[in-house]
Amino acid sequence: MKDTNHPSRFGFVKRQLVQLSLLLAIATGLASILNPISAHADTAGTWTATGPMPSVRWGHAAIRLPNGQVLVAGGSDFFSHDGAFSTSAALYDPISNTWSATGSMATPRGGYTLTLLANGKVLAAGGANWSGTLATAELYDYTTGLWTATGSMPDVQIAHTATLLPSGKVLIAGGVNLLPGCCYFAWLGTAATYDPVSGTWSPTGSLAIPRQSSTATLLGNGKVLVAGGYNRGGVFDIAEIYDPAAGTWSFTSSMLGGPNSAPGDGILLPNGNVMVAGGYAPYPGTASVELYDSISGTWSFTGSMGVSRALHTATLMAGGKVLVAGGYAPVAGVISPTAEIYDSVLGTWSPTASMSTGRNSSTATLLSDGRVLVAGGVDDSGIVLASAEVYSAAPDVTPPVIACPAGISVPCSVDLLLPVAFSVTATDDSDPSPTVTCTPPSGSLFPIGQTTVNSTATDASGNHSYCTFTVTRAPLGFAGFLSPIGGADTTGGSFASPVRTFKMGSMISVKFTASCGGSAVLTGVHRLQAVKYNDSTSAGTPIDATAQGTATTGNRFRFADGQWQFNLATKATGMSTGIWLLRAMLSDGSQHSAWIQIK
Repeated sequence: MKDTNHPSRFGFVKRQLVQLSLLLAIATGLASILNPISAHADTAGTWTATGPMPSVRWGHAAIRLPNGQVLVAGGSDFFSHDGAFSTSAALYDPISNTWSATGSMATPRGGYTLTLLANGKVLAAGGANWSGTLATAELYDYTTGLWTATGSMPDVQIAHTATLLPSGKVLIAGGVNLLPGCCYFAWLGTAATYDPVSGTWSPTGSLAIPRQSSTATLLGNGKVLVAGGYNRGGVFDIAEIYDPAAGTWSFTSSMLGGPNSAPGDGILLPNGNVMVAGGYAPYPGTASVELYDSISGTWSFTGSMGVSRALHTATLMAGGKVLVAGGYAPVAGVISPTAEIYDSVLGTWSPTASMSTGRNSSTATLLSDGRVLVAGGVDDSGIVLASAEVYSAAPDVTPPVIACPAGISVPCSVDLLLPVAFSVTATDDSDPSPTVTCTPPSGSLFPIGQTTVNSTATDASGNHSYCTFTVTRAPLGFAGFLSPIGGADTTGGSFASPVRTFKMGSMISVKFTASCGGSAVLTGVHRLQAVKYNDSTSAGTPIDATAQGTATTGNRFRFADGQWQFNLATKATGMSTGIWLLRAMLSDGSQHSAWIQIK
């Protein structure tokens, strides 16, 4: 695809960095219309200017360091084809409210990502400059103020996502590559992980849909949600999930609001949902906000913002509230100074004080004391900014103090579900009895395995605080299938190497013992299923096994001679020659399997 609107390579790179913001503003012809939310601003919060940054910048990146200072680096100094990408970096000190220069990057870059690693260093990856799209990466050490080179990514990438995984590795996904020659480009579906220990990158599973300008959010289960974005085919609403354990991507349900690109960052809320707000969806933009439930894998609408926004900032603050500030208002055609607060418990928005300057393509960083630093960006006249502002919530928004129990361990039981009672408490400086809610609530029935309980405390002023804990219920003890099958779960064979071979039409004796707390389990309803496999991944429809003789009643194991026994009638069950997986389903919900072959 060739872009004929911007005849220079640099012009295209710039356009990627701002996601068409000013082009859309010109197209609307409404740059003089005021943002409607500004007339109803609530001054409960305040903005305070910082000292100016050492240089103007947009298309930059920012991150809070372990010492509480904020690192801002890279970007460009002018919104035009004549602008220059920068190697410079600066530090913001929230105590003195001032900026100071720090060591410069080795490579000028914009539209890249910064990620704080577990070792305290900061990884800068990809981006673009005058020479084109970059694959290089470098590390910043805040203790020395210096940058050092590290391994390069497998692909050159700009407008990609970067996510710190629970393993300490960094996942880079998607983006776009500016190809040689004027204004040709290719969207990327590739992904790679960075290992801070070795300083190297490794390709991982590719996205099903190549995309740029999407969101990427680490979920509570350690997986990564990527949603929205666009590619050669246009803007879309498709979402995918990355599983770090398998290194693979899988589709999840699509967003409800339609195609979306350049929304605010996906915010992981305290209740485990992911909030995605605004964006170009569809043109000329949206004020709608959606929540992704990682348990059900579905999206739902929540309260809408007061105005459509794209290229804005979204920051999770104390009490589960989200500050959205600035950005381009596609419907009104302005770059806005306004800000709004989302209450994730009530699902509602309220206006707060506006910034002194309208800005988009800026960065927002949560400070250690709960304030939010917004820095740089482009104003409504296309001027790149050196200014920065800090948002402080009103002093009467102190949330309650909530206390969750430590993780609860529940002993084994023959029951499928067990009631578990627990207590979550809360105190507040103005409300003597804040309301506490838990999902699932105390006394609920819990299955085996680990279940997360999300708890919320709400005071009379509507302030919230959160905590989570886990209820872990132990399964029944299982020592493995006995002869003639043999083998515990870990040695139960595989499709390629079944543990035993039996003749078609024969009776197979399936036996095991179960225990709980060191004692044999003598009760419970335990069942058997058989699953035919055509290959190692293609499973047939599970069938309930049919008993032979009087060893069982229906599909139940019978306890006899100190063992649970099931005489499997291969002919009556409808089994055929091939590889089968036998699955013993115990009464507590635990399952144990062994591979066999029937000839």
